[in-house]
Amino acid sequence: MGLFDFLKIKRIAKNSEKDYEELERRKIDDEIGAKADALLEKEFDDIGLANEFKEKFYEECEKRKINPESLFTKYNVKGVYKLRTQLTKNQTFKIVKDFFNDFYPAVGQEVSKILDGEGRTSGGQKIILNVDETAKILPSASIPLYPSDDITLNLPIYGDLRDVYSIVHEIGHTFDCEAGDNETRKMFAEIVPQGFERLLDEFLINTYVKPSDKTFVDIETAKTQIDKANLLLDISDRRLSTFHKRWEEIKRVPYSKGQDKNISSRYMFAQLYQSQLSKKPHDAQKMGLIDFWDYVIDNDWESAIESTGLDIRVKNPEIRTKAIDDCIEEFFKMREQYIELDTQIDPAKRNTASSEVNKEINKEVKTKEEGARNEDGEKN
Repeated sequence: MGLFDFLKIKRIAKNSEKDYEELERRKIDDEIGAKADALLEKEFDDIGLANEFKEKFYEECEKRKINPESLFTKYNVKGVYKLRTQLTKNQTFKIVKDFFNDFYPAVGQEVSKILDGEGRTSGGQKIILNVDETAKILPSASIPLYPSDDITLNLPIYGDLRDVYSIVHEIGHTFDCEAGDNETRKMFAEIVPQGFERLLDEFLINTYVKPSDKTFVDIETAKTQIDKANLLLDISDRRLSTFHKRWEEIKRVPYSKGQDKNISSRYMFAQLYQSQLSKKPHDAQKMGLIDFWDYVIDNDWESAIESTGLDIRVKNPEIRTKAIDDCIEEFFKMREQYIELDTQIDPAKRNTASSEVNKEINKEVKTKEEGARNEDGEKN
């Protein structure tokens, strides 16, 4: 045994039991990550998928005569993009509870316990709520490595609708981890939370927009009123800002390795699979999410993707290409919807606390329209 080996053993011996356990945890986590990475490369060719997505997105931007990076100018902010609809913490918690109760009453009961500080997963893990009303933290959920690990939800309160989306998203992470972490979760951990966000879009519209022709609707727990036009714009904004974050991760996939690549790939999968799930009827979307998280708990990645109806493994090149095309098409439809909604906002009713309008988008649209008119003129 050399001097280096002796000193190494001596240092390890001095480590506390806690430090040793942490080393073991990291080792196991790395092993799970390595298995996930091998699956991503062999079954999904995640780098090839990301490169194809990038190529097709840039092609579509070129066809539309749009600078792809200018599409997301206003979303290049630190943290979570600000929304217009102002809410108190109590109002936010009420909307979240109502949403999950609408999703499934039993789930709603569990979420109510979580937000009341008494939450546990179906596997018995304690869910620790860390609510920061100074908003100095970013929303996140700790991933339990073992079934016995507690889960911590870090929830900043910004005071607007993004709090509802953030809490729904982070709570969504608690449903598929009762058995601890596994390679299926490493690959697909963002699909269920993003699925909840899109169901939340529908819930907000059905609850606060469709019931009445009135411009404002009351939230029962307070006197605050929601402007429907701003709410619709916020929902559209959230979908666009989410796509932007996924797009940034997609661009990172070919240049990342190991766990970093796994993280970027899981966001790419979330965007692709959500585009597919959103085409299904409401009840089918709900059951699809429940089936999906059950398969993630069981570490059954093949059944998980089969339950979505979209198998984008490398053996299905045509399906992969169509999934990318559908996702990009959905983005540009969302963008056009946002522009249309923004033009309908009464300037007097626009929330000045978050009155930023994507001038770059409007500029691009104006340029596109002028270009189309010029092309028509030349053809004629």
